Amino acid sequence: MCKSSIHVGSLYPLDDILVSHKSYITLQNSSIYALSGIAHPRRFHASIQEKGYSITKIKELKDHVKYTDKVISQIIKEMKQLNLSTIITTEKDAVKLYAYRSTFEQYSIQCFVLPITFDIIEGKKEFLLFLQKLLTSNSTISHTSL
Repeated sequence: MCKSSIHVGSLYPLDDILVSHKSYITLQNSSIYALSGIAHPRRFHASIQEKGYSITKIKELKDHVKYTDKVISQIIKEMKQLNLSTIITTEKDAVKLYAYRSTFEQYSIQCFVLPITFDIIEGKKEFLLFLQKLLTSNSTISHTSL
């Protein structure tokens, strides 16, 4: 059996997604547009709130969403209608949103990334052996095998 922990890091600007040295920040009195395209976004939303930020609008897109000009335009339109100017997103989404950073800037929208990491604190060796066996046997993972 494995035990794990989740660590929620500090916010950093979208511009820093590709650099190793991040400029960590704390937002003051910001209403947040929480944007994610992940499978289970509830933990992400809870993490934003645990950091003390107030989410005004949650935008959940499909897992592995492809951000297009149309999707970005819809996000910007919705944010302007709600008078919002701050996005917090996941690292997974930030990589895809990076191409739109100048568009966000053009509309005075700040986009920040909230990193969340997962660590196995007990049973790591057994877990890695399980994964190795799974990968070498060409098996598929079922919910019951975990």
